[in-house]
Amino acid sequence: MRFWFSALLTATALLGSGARALAQNADTETRRHGANVAAGARGPERAAARAGSAPSGRGSKPISVGLLLGYGHDIGEPANPWSIGFGARGGYSLGGVFLGARFVFYLGKTEDVVDPSGNPAEASVNIWELGIEAGYDLRLGLFALRPGVGSGLASVNADNTLSGSESETEIYVAPGLSALFDVTRDMFVGLDGRFQLVFADETAKGLIVLADVGMRF
Repeated sequence: MRFWFSALLTATALLGSGARALAQNADTETRRHGANVAAGARGPERAAARAGSAPSGRGSKPISVGLLLGYGHDIGEPANPWSIGFGARGGYSLGGVFLGARFVFYLGKTEDVVDPSGNPAEASVNIWELGIEAGYDLRLGLFALRPGVGSGLASVNADNTLSGSESETEIYVAPGLSALFDVTRDMFVGLDGRFQLVFADETAKGLIVLADVGMRF
């Protein structure tokens, strides 16, 4: 009888120890599972927060439009068909590659002249261009340098109050370099310099500098 009583006490103690161990294991697993769930729930929140706080790249707004204003100088010719110019450009950026189009109208030059008979006259010459351009953006933080080349049609227009008007539309090629600065995520300013060749009867050569201000979409 004493033996069975001792065995019963021993079995009861063992069962109690096992139950406590199982309860501790279950509690540990519960806490661990809850921590994993909470971490998993916080993961998307942290990712969303990182996405919201990270600065957006230009790739997120690849379309750009801008206004151009500047000056062109004819090399070697007194009658400057460029002079003050204004226009617009638009383009699309894919990675670092920029593809776009532009239109610029230049006021040219007007001066008083005298014809061979000694009669006074007024002569003017100007140029406008419509073309496409391609370049590659080298990013330096908020700055970008864009070496590139443009090509298209340039129309040289001459007018004389005595002899009338004439125009000539020819192909132009214009290698150049643009410097751009991101004012905000949507707005940028820049400076565009190029050397332009217009393949008319006599090839016209001009150095052109245009300021650029625009938006991205």
